[in-house]
Amino acid sequence: MKQRIFLLATAIAIFTFAGNAASRFPQEKQMKALFENGIKAQLEHRFDKRQVLDTKQFFTNHRHLSYDGLELCPIETNNKDGLTLSVEKLGNDTVLVYRNAIDDPVEVYYYTNRLHSEVELSIYVQYILAGNYMLTNGKNSIFGLWQDFYTGSKYNTDPGVYRIMKMEKDKIKIIHSFERVSHGDPNSSNLPGGGGAGAICPFLMWELKLTADGLLAQETYGDKFVDHRPRLADGSNMLTKVQCPWKGIDGKWAFTSVMPLTHKLLRLFPKDALELMYAEIFARHGNIFEDDKYQKYFDAQPWYKKNSNQTELTDIEQFNADLINEVIMSM
Repeated sequence: MKQRIFLLATAIAIFTFAGNAASRFPQEKQMKALFENGIKAQLEHRFDKRQVLDTKQFFTNHRHLSYDGLELCPIETNNKDGLTLSVEKLGNDTVLVYRNAIDDPVEVYYYTNRLHSEVELSIYVQYILAGNYMLTNGKNSIFGLWQDFYTGSKYNTDPGVYRIMKMEKDKIKIIHSFERVSHGDPNSSNLPGGGGAGAICPFLMWELKLTADGLLAQETYGDKFVDHRPRLADGSNMLTKVQCPWKGIDGKWAFTSVMPLTHKLLRLFPKDALELMYAEIFARHGNIFEDDKYQKYFDAQPWYKKNSNQTELTDIEQFNADLINEVIMSM
């Protein structure tokens, strides 16, 4: 009798799981479209000039809804500790910027009027995570949506569609929900879900730490019910970023050339990563470095080309360079 009850409960669980997964697939498509359209818009507007908007008029016309990563902006005054608030349009984004006496950005918050949307809250975090990563065993893991953005390698393990659960001082917690399906080669047995292009993969939770090379990923929860799921193969949790989804922009931190960043997002990175990120902005313009450490590093990058007549940074790049420098100085 107990065995029959167990089998019945198992069958119900399987059908419920399948039904829930099927009902959530439209969200997966919606998120994929948002991610793809966001990347397209960021690329289209990356050369736009910075615009300073009328702050008083802006708050008259808009609700004061702003956030930094997943944190609401707690400040609504025009002046705080000698910092001046301005509303600025940078590329495709509107940001609230607190600047110091010499006009450097110190605190930055994204503006949105759709704070109830979980996707809207997490999309900027996903932009900085997006990439094709190499594991120490030679396999690949993709953060972002999907193989379409990358050339060369097929992925072997990935988070697919995921949600940002929590951002802490130096780590990001993500969840891969039941929406996650494999989108690899259905003829391969080495891909997520055993290779089936529509194979449903189960619930997983990862904890991520950003590094100068890529990511440190730790699986903190895995559903034991289904065995075929993306795994950090061979116990490896070091993921080295080898490709970014920002086509036409070279480097490990290509997002610094397409979107304004915030102080909280930057503080997720260790100091050595921020220093390389800062230098990479200039390296993309052919900067020749006086510091041998940076010159050797970029000489080893296949995309780097020295240019004695370095081209000017875009307004987004200059904004990010100033903010990265401020964050480094505060560490």
